[in-house]
Amino acid sequence: MSSKGKQPQILDVDIKSVSVKVIETEELTPDEERERLYLERKVERAFYEAGKALQSLRDRRLYRSTHKTFEEYCRDRFGFERRHPYRLIDAADVVDNLTQMCPIGHKLKLNQTTIKCVPMVYKSYPPVNDKLDHLNP
Repeated sequence: MSSKGKQPQILDVDIKSVSVKVIETEELTPDEERERLYLERKVERAFYEAGKALQSLRDRRLYRSTHKTFEEYCRDRFGFERRHPYRLIDAADVVDNLTQMCPIGHKLKLNQTTIKCVPMVYKSYPPVNDKLDHLNP
């Protein structure tokens, strides 16, 4: 009996077995492994390349033959929401700054998720604080 005088309940549970399909994986050749790593790096750097390209399009106003504003151009051409191209541009700037400030910058694993965290991490670090104010999410 429990302390309140009630009997514990016994639950009738039907246990079912689960079958798991084991998939045999095929090993990559050394050439395939190098190609995979190369392609993965391209994907990781895609946001940087996009940010630099968008910055050039914006700064040189290369959208002006078809659109009045950079935001309209990005929305129509790429389907970007208003802030997205600016985030990519800012992220590319952060990568440039990190590679200039850090001798190991080229070895940092920099992807869009990592870059989004940089302003939050360095916000409290006074020398960088002023440079990163405009990057806060």
